[in-house]
Amino acid sequence: MIWLISAVASAAYGDAVDGYPTYDERVLHHWTNAARLDPEAHEPHYTAGGCSVDVFTDDERTGKPALRWDHNLTRAARFHTDDMADNDFFDHASSDGTDGLIRIAQYYGSSAVGENISQGYPDHRAAVLQGWMCSTDGHRGNIMDADWSELGTGVNGALRTQDFGGDPILPVSIAMGVHTPAIPSISVGFYADWYDAAGRPPERFEVVMNGIPHPMSLEWGEAGQGMYSWAGDLPLESCVMYHFEADIDGAMARFPYDGSYGWGDCDFDDPGAQWSDGQWRTDGGGDPVDEGCGCDAGRSPRVGWMLVLGLFGVTRRRWP
Repeated sequence: MIWLISAVASAAYGDAVDGYPTYDERVLHHWTNAARLDPEAHEPHYTAGGCSVDVFTDDERTGKPALRWDHNLTRAARFHTDDMADNDFFDHASSDGTDGLIRIAQYYGSSAVGENISQGYPDHRAAVLQGWMCSTDGHRGNIMDADWSELGTGVNGALRTQDFGGDPILPVSIAMGVHTPAIPSISVGFYADWYDAAGRPPERFEVVMNGIPHPMSLEWGEAGQGMYSWAGDLPLESCVMYHFEADIDGAMARFPYDGSYGWGDCDFDDPGAQWSDGQWRTDGGGDPVDEGCGCDAGRSPRVGWMLVLGLFGVTRRRWP
């Protein structure tokens, strides 16, 4: 049995709920999955970040399934990112001293969780591929950890948080999909990942833009576990809505499951707005700002927690 059925059983998987996720949160999630699906495909970005795939372990070079989007992990990640921005600090602990494990547990039930944070990178791709994937202090290990099954992301300007979860659930067929750039003017690109437990490619994989399907092709990874893309001209309409569809053995996967994402003159100004429950819902996401770098990682193995602050020269400590 394929996991398409389980994805459908999940209540409106991927649909916007109460302003989660924003466009920026989806893009950060997308680049995290891009790294997991095909870690060896992004060597030019690693070079720009000062490393090479040659320094990856064998496990870190091996593709992993895309991480599911989780609403509660996204709430946790956004809360922490906003907290860092509002209170001008950079740490896993909250501004009031609350331990990161306790903070995430307030949103997410699993005891297996991990976290990466970063600041200063010019865009989400650079934060993932040049920052976290080039770090030797646990960030790349978090992204490539096969124990993680879910992800939540939070973005506020150039501050970013990834919160990983290890609930024992299987990947969905389409975990995340995005468009680029945020506000297209002439042309637009789309990315969406694909997973099949038996390694089978989709028989049909399309982005449906304003009702018109456009076939997507494999960009990175394997046909049964990879990232697909399509790029082309914009439609004539000023309001653009889209979703992703894929078929295999007569079953269909859809992302988002019920609604659509989009941009344009649709009675909103936010490029991160989402179509949900019959209306456009908006929740602002900050634009990337000053260049520079700084990132941080923390994770909880099955036993204990490890906080890594290597880029700032701070000693490692165990989280109880």
